[in-house]
Amino acid sequence: MKKPGLYIRFLLVITLTGFIYIFLLSLISFFTNKQEKLIYNSSQEQFDQMVGTMMNVKRASLNEVVYDYTFWDEFVDAISENDSNWFANYITTTIGSFHFDYVCVYDTNLNLVHEASSEEFEFHGIIPDSAIIRLNELKFNDFFLRLPEGLIQVSGATVHANDDPDHNKTRPKGYFLVSKIWNDSFINHLAEMSGASVNLKSISDTLPGDDKHILIVSHDLEDWKHATVGTVLFSRELKVLNLFSRTSLIMQVLIILFVVGSWLILRITTGVWIIKPLKLVSGVLASEEKSFIDKLKRSPGEFNRIGLLFENYIRQKKELKEAKDYAEKSDRLKTEFLHNMTHEIRTPINGIMGFSNLLKRAGLAPEERDEFIHIIRTNSQQLMRIIDDILEISKLETKQVRIINGETDINHLLADMYAIFKIKTEEKNIDLILKNDLAEHESRVIIDESKLLKILNNLVENAIKFTSRGFVEIGCQRSDNRLVFYIKDTGIGIAKQNLEKIFERFSQESETVARNYGGLGLGLSIAKENTHLLGGEISVESAPGVGSVFNISIPYRAAEVSQSLMFHHNEGDFCFMPASVLIVEDDQSNLRYFNAVIAKKFPSIKIIQAGNGQEAVKIALSDTQIDLVLMDIKMPVMDGYEATRKIKEVKPDLPVIIQTAFTNQEERYVAFDAGCDDYITKPIVEEVLENILKKYLVNKPQKIKWS
Repeated sequence: MKKPGLYIRFLLVITLTGFIYIFLLSLISFFTNKQEKLIYNSSQEQFDQMVGTMMNVKRASLNEVVYDYTFWDEFVDAISENDSNWFANYITTTIGSFHFDYVCVYDTNLNLVHEASSEEFEFHGIIPDSAIIRLNELKFNDFFLRLPEGLIQVSGATVHANDDPDHNKTRPKGYFLVSKIWNDSFINHLAEMSGASVNLKSISDTLPGDDKHILIVSHDLEDWKHATVGTVLFSRELKVLNLFSRTSLIMQVLIILFVVGSWLILRITTGVWIIKPLKLVSGVLASEEKSFIDKLKRSPGEFNRIGLLFENYIRQKKELKEAKDYAEKSDRLKTEFLHNMTHEIRTPINGIMGFSNLLKRAGLAPEERDEFIHIIRTNSQQLMRIIDDILEISKLETKQVRIINGETDINHLLADMYAIFKIKTEEKNIDLILKNDLAEHESRVIIDESKLLKILNNLVENAIKFTSRGFVEIGCQRSDNRLVFYIKDTGIGIAKQNLEKIFERFSQESETVARNYGGLGLGLSIAKENTHLLGGEISVESAPGVGSVFNISIPYRAAEVSQSLMFHHNEGDFCFMPASVLIVEDDQSNLRYFNAVIAKKFPSIKIIQAGNGQEAVKIALSDTQIDLVLMDIKMPVMDGYEATRKIKEVKPDLPVIIQTAFTNQEERYVAFDAGCDDYITKPIVEEVLENILKKYLVNKPQKIKWS
C-alpha cells in the first residue's frame, strides 16, 4: 500500500490537531460557561441581599419617626383639642427635619385634623379612608400610593398615650401618617447608595429579560391592600463576568489562530499563555502552594490578577483559621480555668469545713486545737487570695482599673515583703535573699503602691511555689530614670517556647505543671498588666531545671522628702478610758464577731448596734457619748458612704472607720472621699481590729495632721 504523501500527512496532522484543539476549545468553553454561571449566581445573590437591606433601611427610616411620635401624651391632647399651633410646632416641622413630602393627622372619626406638605409638592387628603381604617387592625403599616405626581411611600400608626408604647393596651386616639414621594431626586439617591442604575416601573411596563452580564433586582411596591402599584428596578453591569467572558473569548480566538498557524507555534504559545497558567491555577486549587501563586502572579494577562486574588484568598483563609484557633484556644483555656477555679476553691473550703468539724471533738488537746485553727486560717487566706485574683483579672479585662499614685518608701515596702515571705520560705526549707541597692534618699518614690505590691507579691509567690530547693532572691536598683526589680529563683524553670504563653490569662506552662502545682494561671497575667499600667515592662529568662529570673522596669519618680509628725505609744502605755463604739452592720454573724473580740479584749468599751446607715446616722447624731463608729458599706435603706457623709457634716471630729470587703486601692479612695478616717478589710483579722481600737481609743489621742 502506497504511503500518503507529505501534503496528505500535513493535512492529516493539521486536521488531527484541529480536532484536538476543537475538543480542547469545547472543554474550555464548557468550564468557562460553568464558571460564568457560578460568578453570575454568586453576584446576583449578593446584589439581591444588598438591595433588600437598603430597601428595608429606607422603609425603617419612616417607620421609626412614626413609632417615636405615636405614643406621646401631647399628641393625644393636640388631636382631641385640634391644637393647630402644636401641630405646626411638632408635626409640620418633621417635613424639614426628616425630609418628608407630606404629613397628616386624622382623628378617630377619620376627620383630617392637620396636614402639611413640602414646598415642591402640594398634597391634600391623599390617604384613602380604607388605608387609615386598616391601621386599627395593624397598629403600624407602611405602603405605597400611586398619584399623578408619582409613587408615594406612606408610613402610619395609631396614636396612643405614653403608657401604651406598644399600641396594644388602649384604643387609638387618632392616626399619624408621613409620606415621601419617589421622584427623580430620590431615585438618583437610591442609585448612588446601591451603585446601580435604578428605574421606577409601573405595573404595565415590561420588565427586562435575563442577561448574564447584567444583574437585575426588581422590588415590588404594594399598597395597603398588598396590591402591586409599581416596581423599582435595580440593574448593575457585571464587569467581572464581562472581563472573564472577554478573556475566555480571547483565549478561544488565540486557539483558532494557533490551529490556522503551525503546530509548533500553537504548541509553544498555548503552553506558555494558557496551559501553564491553568496548571498553576489547578495546582493552587489542589495544594495552595505559595510557589504556584508566585508563578501565577508573574503570568501574563488576567492570570496575574487571578494570582493576586488567590493570594488574598489564602491570606484571608489563614487569618480566619488563626482567629478560629485563637477563639477555640480561649474557650478551652476558660473551660480549664473554670475547672481549676472549682478545684482551687473547693480545696481550701474542704480544709476549713473539715477542721471546723474536728474542733467540735470532745477532749481535743490544746496543741491539736491550735494546729486546726492555724490550718483553718491558712486555708481562709488562700481562699481570699483566689477571690482577689479573680476580681483583679475581671477589673483588668473590663478596663475598670485606674492608677492612683502616692508617696511610697520602696525600702520599707521590700523589708515588709521580706518579713512576710521569710516565713513561707522557712517552711519550705529554702533561702530568701533581699538585695536592695537603693540608697535611703532614693527610696521614696511616687507610684501606685497597691499595683507594685500586686506585681511583686505574685512574682515572689510564684517563685516560692515552684522552688523546692535553693533560694529565691528579691532585688532592686535604680538605673538612670528607671526603677528595676528582679525576682530570681532556682525552681523548675520554664521551656523557651512557653515564655510568652505563661503571661496569657488562664494559662500555665503545661497541664503537668497545673496538675502538680495547682493555681488558676492568673498571677503572671495580673503582674504583666499591672506593670504596663505603671508604664513599665516585664520580661523573663529561664531554663528547665535551672530556674527563672523575672525583670520589671518601671519609670522612677522621686518623691519630695517631707517631715511628718509621728505619734507613738510605747509598749505597756495603752490606757483605755470608758468608751462607746457604734457598730453599723446588717450581718448578724459579723456583729457577733465584733462583740466577741471587743468584749474579750476591751471590756470597758460599750457597744451600740445599728442595722443600716439611716439608723446609724440617727444614733450618732443623738448620742453625744459615742467615741468611734465602725461602718459597713453595703446595707439596706442607706449605704455606709452616705451615712458617713451625713455624720461628718454634723460631727466632723467623730472617727468613722469603714469596714469593707473591697481590697483594691480605688475603693479605699472612694471611702476617704466620703469622709472616713480609716478602713479595715473583710475578713477582719482580730489583731487588725485591736490595732484600730488602740489607735483611736487609747488615751483618746487627737487626730494627727500630716505636714
